[in-house]
Order: sequence, then structure tokens, then C-alpha cells
Amino acid sequence: MSGFPSTPRLLWTQTVYQLRSFRRIPIAVFFTLGLPLIMLVLFNALFGSHPVDTPTGSWSTAQFYTGGLAAFTAVSATFTNLANMVPLRRDEGVLKRWRGTPLPTWMYLGGFICSAVTIAVVGATAMLALGVVAYDLDIDAAKVPAAIATFLIGVSAFAALGMALAAVVKSASSASAAPPAATSGPACRPRLPRREASSSGGAGASGNPPGISSVRSPVTEPPRR
Repeated sequence: MSGFPSTPRLLWTQTVYQLRSFRRIPIAVFFTLGLPLIMLVLFNALFGSHPVDTPTGSWSTAQFYTGGLAAFTAVSATFTNLANMVPLRRDEGVLKRWRGTPLPTWMYLGGFICSAVTIAVVGATAMLALGVVAYDLDIDAAKVPAAIATFLIGVSAFAALGMALAAVVKSASSASAAPPAATSGPACRPRLPRREASSSGGAGASGNPPGISSVRSPVTEPPRR
């Protein structure tokens, strides 16, 4: 009679279980893996592939589309997926039922994280493969090891952030809004460049703040008598 399964075997079993659960949710598969591929096709069909001059040479816009959407796929598979699915399983009582089994809690969560990283790898690989086949994506072989290491560190970090956000979310009904809210805060918004102030350092002759030529009030003041 064999003893209790080893830790690697338990982790592998939980990862496979989570991948099967993910595969049985068609809407999650579409938005995580299918939608980024459709976006890549649409972007190249609508905007075309034009050369862009960079400090390292001239690159086509397809290079930027493919790399950006590959990163988008990885973030969706880890951060967004975990932040949505863990609160859902918690509200359904799945996590509570697993706590009643001999399986350690960290093992179940580890299967969640490993499955999310696996989905991110599959999605990014499919995105790069489509870019190479359909849009002549140029991959520098010398930079592939560094890119793989950066990718694995990035998806691991986003998986950790997804689990942290799932712990903060109180219910599954608010889980779908949590990832967009977390990534659209003031720290994530791009800042517009400010024009330098005039030599006087104060408001201009028109009385407006530095960098603003004229400001008109939408409310018309009544004429003075």
C-alpha cells in the first residue's frame, strides 16, 4: 500500500485539476486566450504594419502589437483570473470543502497559481506564434533567455498580486470590478507633460496659471450696470 503522495505529485494533480476547471468555463477561455488573438488580428487589419524608428533601429508596429498583447494575455491569465476565480470559489463554498480534506491549503492555492502561470505561458506562446507566422515577427534569439526569465518573474508577481487582491475582495459579485479598479488608480494613469512656467514664475499676463494660454468660463457673467 503506497503512502501519502509526494508534494510535487500533489501540486501537479492540483494544477491539472485547475486547468480542467478553467477549460470548462468557455467565457473565461475566450476572454483570456481568444480575445487577445482577435485583437492582434484586428489591430493589424485596421492600422496596418508601418515601420517605426527607435534608438535600436526600425521596427514594424506589428512588433509592438504582438509584444504588448502577449503581456496583456499574461496579466489576464494571472492577475485578473485569480482575482476573479478565488472569490467565486470562496462564495460557492469550494474552498471551505477543500479545507475539510487532508490536502494542505497552500497546496490548493499553489495549484491555482501554477495553473494561471501555465495559461499565461500558453497564451503568450500562441500570441508570439501568430505574430511569427502571420506578421513576420522578428525574434532575437540572443535575447530569448532573458525574455523567458523576465516573463516568469513577471507572471509570478502578477499571480501574487492577484491572490492578494482576491483576499481583499469580500464577495464574488465585486470580484469582476476589482482588477480594473486596481489597475486604473491615480498611480496607473499617465501624466501629461507640463509646460514650463514663464520667467516670472507666476501667472501670465492673462492671469491664468503657467502653461495655460487662456481659460474661458462656461458661465457668462451678467453685464454690469
